[in-house]
Amino acid sequence: MNDESARFGWSHSGETSFAVQLDDALIKGHVFVGDDIFHVFLEGVAFAFEWQNLMTHAGDVEHEGRFTAPMPGKVIAVLVEGASVEKGAPLMVMEAMKMEHVVVAPATGKIGEILFEVGDQVVADGAQLLMLEVGQAA
Repeated sequence: MNDESARFGWSHSGETSFAVQLDDALIKGHVFVGDDIFHVFLEGVAFAFEWQNLMTHAGDVEHEGRFTAPMPGKVIAVLVEGASVEKGAPLMVMEAMKMEHVVVAPATGKIGEILFEVGDQVVADGAQLLMLEVGQAA
């Protein structure tokens, strides 16, 4: 807030009610969640916020089987190598923001070259992790 500090607090009660305290202002509202959309109602005004889990798209295959990281992190396990995999099969485990995330196959295919080993740091969003030959499962 313009390089100024402010007191902040929040609480919730029941299934949908919440309150946010920002300095002397108390804001009360309701929130409903459906299909990864948070519908927030404050003082007669409605807002919709879409939840975007960055790891959800960890397995998105772009062109030519390119498989990219959604965020920087450390590879802590490589679960397959040169194998045919089904959609949803676990491929790698990455640690990002002090949490472990399982990266899964976005499609049925055959694992090609793996570009990161256990212990490697993935330093950029969108870094290519491995090659997946889509539709090449045995």
